[in-house]
Amino acid sequence: MEYIFPFNTCEPSSDGWIAQPWSFSINIISVICLLWQTTRTKTACVKDALISFVCFELFHAYCHFTWNDNQRHIVHILGHIMSHCVFVALRHLTQDSKRFPFMLYTLAGSVDVLIYIWTWGKGIIPVLTGLSVLTTVVLSHFHCIPKSILNRFTKLVCGTAVLFLMFVNELFNCESMLKTALLPYHAVIEIWGLGLFIYLGDTFLEWERIKTI
Repeated sequence: MEYIFPFNTCEPSSDGWIAQPWSFSINIISVICLLWQTTRTKTACVKDALISFVCFELFHAYCHFTWNDNQRHIVHILGHIMSHCVFVALRHLTQDSKRFPFMLYTLAGSVDVLIYIWTWGKGIIPVLTGLSVLTTVVLSHFHCIPKSILNRFTKLVCGTAVLFLMFVNELFNCESMLKTALLPYHAVIEIWGLGLFIYLGDTFLEWERIKTI
């Protein structure tokens, strides 16, 4: 199997009108939850970040509904838009104007683009480097995140590390898992990703609440 996120993964396609109903359903739940969070935020840049999550998950759901190879490029672009919106939101919430986070973000984003061009979006590497950009954005702001909220971001980084391992496991063990039982194993990754999205959105909302106290 040639691994291409998000469709050529470890969820067998069905012959029904939804190609991969498990992952599709989980992404739609994610979209609904994130839309609800956007109604609760009062900061424009946080709302933009949440809307970028919604757009990513909505198109992600569409990819599980029906698929062609060109869709992977749009998914990756939406991933970069998410990273940028999170970067802007963190800059605003931390009031940090240092160049170091921007330089790290630019470096990580540039490396990811180069790798994506090299692989043309195929394989596991573009997925991991794409996640690395968002992780770099968060880690580069650790020095100025309030202690009252820092524990949440630590959990998010650890959760993302687990997501890395889940993708790697899917790549190397998918065929053996499907031989054992024909189940939608990729849906487990989708559920974990849903949790990370919702927790990140809730963390932004909690940070807003703390700043207004």
